[in-house]
Amino acid sequence: MSVLRAYLEGQQAAQSPQNNPMAEYMSGNEAMSAIQDAFAAVESDGSGGYAAVGPETGKGRAYGRYQVMDFNIGPWTREVLGQELTPEQFLTNPQAQDAVFSAKIGGYMDEYGSLEDAASMWFSGRPYAGNTRSDGYLSVPQYVSKVRANYNPMERAVR
Repeated sequence: MSVLRAYLEGQQAAQSPQNNPMAEYMSGNEAMSAIQDAFAAVESDGSGGYAAVGPETGKGRAYGRYQVMDFNIGPWTREVLGQELTPEQFLTNPQAQDAVFSAKIGGYMDEYGSLEDAASMWFSGRPYAGNTRSDGYLSVPQYVSKVRANYNPMERAVR
């Protein structure tokens, strides 16, 4: 069983620092929705909006609910969807944004084994341990802490 599947089914890998006793009441889709919402609360100015466009950073611009960098949109949509989208096409396609985010985060969780490492990879391209990189607004530890603080699968489990 993959780390992502175990995580989504509430049977988190032993190295994960936080157990989720209510996850057994959640489907994999509900758990992924909780992960999506946690990242969206930190990204896209907290609005969670699919039409969000970040400022030019000198390295590019971020698009959509999860703020995917423009230079990743083509390769990632080709990898996940089988067709390359432009940033403008990506911005108007919530399903593509969700699919790309879920595939990439799932891959990071499978490879590195934790939500913290997945968040760090999403934010900086590097795993969490010892990573203090910053984008000028947030450091990796701050970003990971914000994602963790917004990850609330228990709220979904009791609905």
